[in-house]
Amino acid sequence: MSSLVTWSEEYSLHYSPIDEQHKQLLDLLNILYSIDNGGTVEEPLSNIVFRLVVFTETHFAYEERLLDLVGFPNLRKHRAYHDSMKLKTRKVVKSYTKEHALNKKEVLFFLRDWWINHILKEDKKYEPLLFSHGLAIS
Repeated sequence: MSSLVTWSEEYSLHYSPIDEQHKQLLDLLNILYSIDNGGTVEEPLSNIVFRLVVFTETHFAYEERLLDLVGFPNLRKHRAYHDSMKLKTRKVVKSYTKEHALNKKEVLFFLRDWWINHILKEDKKYEPLLFSHGLAIS
């Protein structure tokens, strides 16, 4: 399977539940990318797209609960960013599945860049808090 993005240690928050969720989200993007490049999967495209939306929302709920438990001071801002991402992800994914909509490659690269940016810039902000609570392990 060709890949749009490959997991890198730089994306790691050193907290395996979050890292595993991020890997699963990137795997879903890679599946969509593979399909768009002639690859096949046994699951209908609509299911994969639906899983991407649902998993995004499930991941954000988990992450927000974690941040609440560890007392992340910027939770309100992080939650607002998540809300914005959820709305845009739904919109972009809908366009991905429609005929004559946005260019599918552009949509995939947009989602990839957005997720990578979210992990590297937004999520990295709470990584020190995970270490201070003994949750993150080097």
